[in-house]
Amino acid sequence: MDSITSWLVWLILPYILFNLFVVGVIIYSRMAADAVKNWPSVPGTIVSSRLARSHSYDTGSAPFAFVNYKYEVGGKAYKSVTVAPGGAVNDEEVARAIVARYPAKADATVYYNPQNPASAFLEKSSTAQQSLFWRILIGGNAVLWIIMLLARGLTTLFGVKW
Repeated sequence: MDSITSWLVWLILPYILFNLFVVGVIIYSRMAADAVKNWPSVPGTIVSSRLARSHSYDTGSAPFAFVNYKYEVGGKAYKSVTVAPGGAVNDEEVARAIVARYPAKADATVYYNPQNPASAFLEKSSTAQQSLFWRILIGGNAVLWIIMLLARGLTTLFGVKW
């Protein structure tokens, strides 16, 4: 393999793998959200609702909505903190909107998995999560294209022709 082909492989391979990974996550998230659409619902109550922050050594602090709710299925009491399929979205504007939608002591509709009632959501879909995945896909592609263009410029600068 000559140096140009080698460069192309090492530049394009991460691009393809990144896109396959993100599209796979989008498809999985969509399938999980579609399964929830057929789940039955029961009345529930919001126990507490607040904007919280997750802390990580490498990424710092990220906001998310912490909504604790209770519900009952078949006479058995359950508690959950999962708002929508796909998990929490670390976007402060979205988190604030969720907290405002589910204030403490408010009544709420809870959608539960009939095979596992401990698995439940307050919402049947997560458009915010889908939006986040698309932003990652577009932003990641932009970064990868910039890297590829810079790499091409550097190789041209050093006399290697594409």
